[in-house]
Amino acid sequence: MITKNGFVLLNKFFAYDPKRRVTAEDALKHEYFEESPLPVDPSMFPTWPAKSEMTKKSVRPKSPTAPEGGAFFFNQK
Repeated sequence: MITKNGFVLLNKFFAYDPKRRVTAEDALKHEYFEESPLPVDPSMFPTWPAKSEMTKKSVRPKSPTAPEGGAFFFNQK
């Protein structure tokens, strides 16, 4: 759900005419960013370890080796 101010700001971002499009500086001053709930500082966000850090590194299986004992067929003439 977006507020009326949020919708107005989005429309300003998507203006086709660059002269009518909102600048980054003006966008940050828009009323939308003063509405409740106010933005939270990123340091307040919860953090979790990355999934890749949680799994143990898998051991790569060795490549298969050729079977032994084929010399018998090469020695026959």
